[in-house]
Amino acid sequence: MSVQQPSGIVNVQEVQPVDFLDGMEKSGCFPELAKALRASSEAGAAADQTPPTSTDDVEESSDALDWLQGNAGFCGCGDPLSAMQFLYKVLKLAPFHQDWKLVRDLFPNDGMYHFVLYQLNHLGLMEHGGSVGGGWLTERGELALKLLQADPDVVAD
Repeated sequence: MSVQQPSGIVNVQEVQPVDFLDGMEKSGCFPELAKALRASSEAGAAADQTPPTSTDDVEESSDALDWLQGNAGFCGCGDPLSAMQFLYKVLKLAPFHQDWKLVRDLFPNDGMYHFVLYQLNHLGLMEHGGSVGGGWLTERGELALKLLQADPDVVAD
C-alpha cells in the first residue's frame, strides 16, 4: 500500500543541500571572503580526516593535564581532574572487547559509550577494525595512559 504525501510537503530525501559558499561565489557577493572560507574549511576538513596515531607530532610533557591541553583539546576549566580520572578508567580498559562488564559499568548508556569511543578514535588515542567497540590504544593512547598513570591524583579515585 502506498501512502500519498500531502501536497506542499517536501520530501527531505529529494532536497539537495545548498552550499552557502557556492551561493556567495556565484552571486558575486563577497567572492574573496567565500574563497577564503572555503580554503579554511577544506584545510580543516583535511586535518580532521586522519587523526594522529603515533607520538611523532605530540607535544612533550611530563604532566598529564599539560599533555591533554596540548594534544586532546582540554582547556583546564570546569573539572579537569574528574575528566582525567574518567579518561584513565576508559583507556586502561583497552582493548575494550576484553571485559564487557567493566566497560558497561563505566558507561550509563550505549550512546555515551559510542560517543566516547568515537572521540577517542578522532583524537588518535585509539583505533579500531570493524567495530569501534573492539578498539585498541594507539601509540598516542598508550602515552596518554602512561601520563595519567603517573599522576597520583588521577589514579587515587
